[in-house]
Parts: sequence; C-alpha cells; structure tokens
Amino acid sequence: MVTFIIRRLIASVFLLIIVAMITFAIFFLLPRLAGQTTYALATQYVGRNPTHAAVLAVEQQLGLNRPLYLQFGSFLKAIVVGRHFTAGPQTVYCPPPCFGYSFKSQLPVWPQMVSDIPVTLSLAIGAAVIWLVSGVSIGVLSALKRGTVFDEDYIRTARAKGLPERTVISKHGLRAALTPVVTIFGMDLGLLLGGAVITEYTFGLHGLGLFTIEAVQSQDLPEILGVTLLAAFFIVIANLFVDVLYAYIDPRVRH
Repeated sequence: MVTFIIRRLIASVFLLIIVAMITFAIFFLLPRLAGQTTYALATQYVGRNPTHAAVLAVEQQLGLNRPLYLQFGSFLKAIVVGRHFTAGPQTVYCPPPCFGYSFKSQLPVWPQMVSDIPVTLSLAIGAAVIWLVSGVSIGVLSALKRGTVFDEDYIRTARAKGLPERTVISKHGLRAALTPVVTIFGMDLGLLLGGAVITEYTFGLHGLGLFTIEAVQSQDLPEILGVTLLAAFFIVIANLFVDVLYAYIDPRVRH
C-alpha cells in the first residue's frame, strides 16, 4: 500500500508539472506563435494608456524578453519558493505559492484566491455529500428490497447461499455501492468545482467561480493563470485521494 501511494504521489507531481507547462504555453507560447511580440505582451501588464518607457520597463522587469524555458523555470520557482519583483527602487517579495500580482488591484493573486476558496468548496462539498449519500443509499437499498426493481443479481445469489442479512448488506450491498461511487468521485468533484462558476455568478456568491469570471472580463492574466492552476491542483489531489481510497477498498488495483 505504501509503495502504491508513493507511485501515485510521484505521478501526481509530474501531472501538475505537465498542467503548468500547458497552462504556461497557452498564455505565453501560443501568442508568440500567432505573431505577438514580447512588447505587445508586456502592454497587458501595464494597464491603460501605457507609455513606451513603461512597457519596456515591464518587459525587462518580468523577463518577457528572455527565452521561454527560462521564463517557465522562473514561473515554477515562484510557485514553489516565491519570487522577488523589482518596482522602481523597491524590491517586493512575493511568498510562495506566487502567481504574481493582479493587473487590476495590484495585489498578490494567491491571498485573493484563498479568501474565495471557502465559498467554492462549500458549494462543491455540499453537492458531493448529497449525491454521495444518495448513491450509497441506493446501493444498500438493493440489498434490502429483494424481488423489486432495486434488487441486483449478486445480492440474490448471496442470499441464496444462506448468508446472514447483515453480511449481505455490509459486505455485498455496501461494498458494491462504494466501489463505483469512489471511482467517479474525483471526476465529479472536478465538475462540481467547474460548475461553481455558473452557481456563483447566478446567485452573486464571491468564490473562485466569480473570481474567474471577473479575471477573464478584465483580462487579468496573473489571476487567470492562478485560478487555472489551482483548479487543476484540486482535481489532481481529488483523483489521488480517490485512487488511494479505491486501492483500500479493492486491493487488486494496487498491482
């Protein structure tokens, strides 16, 4: 079991790195392939009515004129250990995980996301609990309601073998209900986090969903990058938890 968990942890780390690479490429490589210059990219970080000197200063400050592999290295390093930003005569330290500073508010992106996480998590967890309880209940119901539409073939077989009702419910009914529920839990949790965008926008709840919409509307690149990677992190961790739990329920998947 320990070896299985270590393998899954290593795979999750590599997956997060791949997601970071793809996200970085979408925002920094694809614009270059489409013909956008580093100067044009730097104008997005300056604000409205940028001067030529201000754009050049930002281009140099953020290292946008450096090779892409060096930019990606600095991007990952900022997430892991933080980064120093030079603004005129002052040097500001952005602690990890550092996703930069918002174009709109000039505030660090990470603390803003942290303040919005509880709203999104409460929506996702609340919805997950509802369908989790429903799924397990239906599975157990099939063990109790013999001869009805809820009754499945292996439950009837277990009863035909003369097993006690408690064994039928706990070992066959409940365990059979948990296996498919656990299998799709990670994917559904990711969908719930994504669906929070619609829910939060509709009801005016300020969570990561509304944070994302506002970032896209204002074209706030650091905020968009931050929330994309954070959403990917949630999904990867949820699937890691599901894999470990599934391996505990069904030891055959460890091999």
